[in-house]
Amino acid sequence: MKKIILFTLLVFITNTTIKAQAPSFGFESWAFVPNSTTVKDPIGWASFNLLTSAFMAKTVDTTSASFSGTYAAKITTQDVPSFLQSSVGYNKLGLLVLGTISLSGTTPKILYGTTYTGRPATITFATKYTPVGIDTGWVLVQLTKWNVANNRADTMATGKFQTLTNSTTWTLQTIDLSNSYTTQTALPDTMKIYCSSSSLYNPKVGSSLWVDDFSFNGWVSTNDIDAIKNSVSIFPNPATNSINLKCTAKASFVEVSDVTGRKMGLFNMIDNTTNIQTTGFAPGIYLYAVLNEKKEVINRGKFEIAK
Repeated sequence: MKKIILFTLLVFITNTTIKAQAPSFGFESWAFVPNSTTVKDPIGWASFNLLTSAFMAKTVDTTSASFSGTYAAKITTQDVPSFLQSSVGYNKLGLLVLGTISLSGTTPKILYGTTYTGRPATITFATKYTPVGIDTGWVLVQLTKWNVANNRADTMATGKFQTLTNSTTWTLQTIDLSNSYTTQTALPDTMKIYCSSSSLYNPKVGSSLWVDDFSFNGWVSTNDIDAIKNSVSIFPNPATNSINLKCTAKASFVEVSDVTGRKMGLFNMIDNTTNIQTTGFAPGIYLYAVLNEKKEVINRGKFEIAK
């Protein structure tokens, strides 16, 4: 049954074409869905709001109760009208995906993904979640590259966040992609993001997932496989007011973030060395990435602040 459900979803959400306006990752910009003057989706994103013209309730709406900025997106699981269930493949759903809607042909389709050529180490975003009963909200990220020889999109990196916990306050989430890359020698051409307010297998009407402020942090270099050769000395560790990093390879910057993925700063290295003032850092574990002049990662690690 799970395979049938997932296959039906992928038939509706086609991967063959990607395009459109640059996505609004902060959900500040919205536009009317096709054939509507009342219902909107975030620019660069698509949902089943298209089906509101077929008497389905909105599954995605703008909300001013944002994490930052003016707006965020609220995704709510709704009933699919019975006469549409066979074509949609669900009787209930709440889904927002990176992509656009195509009206060409006889069946509307979501053209899934957006052009993207980065290799981020982490993706951060903010969420709230209010499930009905036992349900699961989730966010899935994939970076893919079209394989011309095999006529398919190959997955280069993937990561998932999911929650069953009721949370009415915004929480920063992080998906770590750094260890999921399947190749060290290529860049992706497409990014795909799913955001769902319910489990695909037992969705509950009324479950709601709020999302806001997607950001992409760090860089996993195509030569990252050699990072172990470029050793870094770091002292003192734990640190209190400042910390020193020295790299044996030619290095230009150090990027520091906390364990949630929040960027603490990008620091210049002089003669492959830097001193970072940490008086404003809260006690805890911090992650660093050493970058060359092209801002490619040549080493990474962690240090501790103790006060």
